[in-house]
Amino acid sequence: MDHFPLPPGVKPYMVVPYNARRNEYYDGKGFFDYPKRCGWNDADLMGEGRFGNKEEEQVETFFQTWLFFGMAIEVFKSLEITVDTEDFLLPSPHPESEPGAPQQRIITTAKLSSLLLEWKKKWPPPEGVSPECSCECYLEPRKNHCIAKPCWKDMNPGRLSDAWATTKSILDRAGTFLDRYCTIVPKNASKEYGGLSKHSWPVRDEIATSIMALGYTLRQTALGLYGIVNESADWSTGTSATLKGLLEAKWCRSDASMMIVDFNIDGQYYVAAADSPGEGYRRAHASCSAERCTYKLDEKKYITQHTPGCVDKECEAAFAKGEPSSLLGDIVKILDRDGTPEKPGQPGTPLIFWDDDRRALSPMYGPMAWEIRAKTGFLTANLLAYKAWSMTSTSPVAASPVAFWMDTLCIPVADKYKPLRKECIRSMRLIYSEASAVLVLDAWMQQVPLTAPAPERSIRFYTCNWLRRLWTFQEGILNKKVFLRFQDGAQHHQSLLDDVHAWESDLRATPGIHVGFPSLAVTKATLHFLVIADIVDMATKGEEGAAALRPLYLPLADCLGHRATSRDSDETLCLSSILGMDPRPFNDIDLPTGTKKDAQGNIDPAAVEDVVQRRMEAFLRALGGFNSNLLFCRYPRLSRDGLRWAPRSLLGHRTADLAQALRPDAKMVPMRHVGGHYGLAVQFAGFFVPGGAIPDGGAGVRRFVVAFRPRHGLSSGKAVVPATRYYSVELNPQEAYSTMSWTASGRYGVVLSEKPRASGIEVAGMIGEVVCEEEQYTIIRFKCCLTIEKRRGKGPENSREVDLKSTSWNWLVM
Repeated sequence: MDHFPLPPGVKPYMVVPYNARRNEYYDGKGFFDYPKRCGWNDADLMGEGRFGNKEEEQVETFFQTWLFFGMAIEVFKSLEITVDTEDFLLPSPHPESEPGAPQQRIITTAKLSSLLLEWKKKWPPPEGVSPECSCECYLEPRKNHCIAKPCWKDMNPGRLSDAWATTKSILDRAGTFLDRYCTIVPKNASKEYGGLSKHSWPVRDEIATSIMALGYTLRQTALGLYGIVNESADWSTGTSATLKGLLEAKWCRSDASMMIVDFNIDGQYYVAAADSPGEGYRRAHASCSAERCTYKLDEKKYITQHTPGCVDKECEAAFAKGEPSSLLGDIVKILDRDGTPEKPGQPGTPLIFWDDDRRALSPMYGPMAWEIRAKTGFLTANLLAYKAWSMTSTSPVAASPVAFWMDTLCIPVADKYKPLRKECIRSMRLIYSEASAVLVLDAWMQQVPLTAPAPERSIRFYTCNWLRRLWTFQEGILNKKVFLRFQDGAQHHQSLLDDVHAWESDLRATPGIHVGFPSLAVTKATLHFLVIADIVDMATKGEEGAAALRPLYLPLADCLGHRATSRDSDETLCLSSILGMDPRPFNDIDLPTGTKKDAQGNIDPAAVEDVVQRRMEAFLRALGGFNSNLLFCRYPRLSRDGLRWAPRSLLGHRTADLAQALRPDAKMVPMRHVGGHYGLAVQFAGFFVPGGAIPDGGAGVRRFVVAFRPRHGLSSGKAVVPATRYYSVELNPQEAYSTMSWTASGRYGVVLSEKPRASGIEVAGMIGEVVCEEEQYTIIRFKCCLTIEKRRGKGPENSREVDLKSTSWNWLVM
């Protein structure tokens, strides 16, 4: 894996052995028949009978020889480039050994760069194509009856060549084994991402990783040189367990799982070797899971340093005494006059006040990363840095002192200022949307200079805390001019992307290596801002009201899945502000006046949770409609009747299975009253089971089997009875299953996202307790999600026979 780029100062760190004897080297007689020549049949390749009762060492040597060396040799052979096994091995310490003697060699890809450059010379892009020819734009250009001359098809483009056909077939064949033996997937989405659900093979992971790296490189090169436009981005679903472990050792496990999904093996290899924020960061995220980041900032340690040397309490005490130097006091006075406090860019000058007629806000700071609070002088240093930045040619404003607004400074957070804080939150949307730009301050990004290599800056941006917090999402989505503060200056995010593209282009031109992780990092970091911002803008400017906002719920769910907040009750405030809704009705839902704190200053968690749920209920009722398949996405749910099906929060749930809601057959459906009940009105297939059929979960058992009642039919005029079909139902509650109760005498409805398949593929669903039947609706109280899958053969004797309802069955889910 020597050919992959690494962070500055890091050397290739994965040692890949090859212990085959010389007479076991790849024979070069054809890739697809190689197993047969070695005495392997299809069953052996699939691992049946312990790979045909072969020794583990023999199995490992065979697959490595075939899938690494054979893949490389045959792909280059199709290009008329001759390579052999020794080209990918470090020099032997015993070159004179007998062909049958044991060896311990190390793989190297150092020569790969020169081979890829030779490949590039053989396939230059077609030149001189007639401007009237459009064949290159077609997915199947041979079907385009083009009369232009010269036509693109006449110039032997790589995309239509035998070389591409051969390369693709070899890579596809090799990829099937990585899919089978190296795929790391959750057994179901309610469990941690990272549960291994794959067939095993006795091939060391570093060897499998080298096969993935080589295959990925060859494929990316082919796609680039041949101009392939109709291939998916992923070659294999295989994941390196070694790289996964390295990522999880350095990063929050939730972030590590995100990196595995977002990046291909080139990016995983780079980030696994890159720096992480350090031991304090790892301790703070020690309890995070692959599914969810559980880190929360301790608000008691969240101290704002308004001026050099001050802390919140000292500043507040100065204000209480009427001391004129109190910055907090100046802020409160301005807010009392319904103004917006801002700080001039020139250190040492007082706050200024813009009235509503002169609201021309200049660049602002984003909320700072959690590490900043403990660093004395950090804020002061960045005010000075900000002034320097505003004077440079990269600044979006004139070279004169400029005012800025920062929530850390300009929103008082003490309990007695709660009314002022509410007004500040109400005005935040206007402040962000009318500001000239956003300047992102993040301690992690500011450790590297603007001269750092583009990949290093892109990964710092991708992993910065600014992209993981709730309120900072509002900054990026409402103001598209986002500047990133590095150690010695600021850079617009688009400028960073331009640098990354230039770096990737240079890498393709000189070493011939095709990688894409730096541009992926920047794109992933900004995609939500750029795409969602436009959708929100169009929706909020329309006249449809809440109905126009309903389709935004799922895109926002995807965005917030990567973010967190120290106050769960803030989620609805931020969401409503982004959507252009008035946040005051949600902010008014609060703890009762006089709520007591304990000796440590903590409020009863049950009281806090009640505020969270009531605010979310009010927000969801205000929207009034949702994607019907949201029922089957695995989120923790609200505990309030009418909305037990609804997510309690969108924050931090990166494996919530949103793909269910993005299915093309999903519909936008309303919440409605049916009789005296309120819930989400949907139409889906389903069936009913008695409570006695559902295990109580006391022993961790949460499966039961149903048998679909066969329907009589006619075949050649004779009555036939179809065979009974048996299906396993697995419940996937978000909370501990043992806490769920099932009434034996009760009746439960199972709602399915689609009719169960006969192919054995899982279908998502949910189960709820039947309340009643009213107005042609079956009204059920949501319990949890589930999956259903066809069983092989018959079910157990206690299988429940059920009648499958049609896809137009009416359900009201409470």
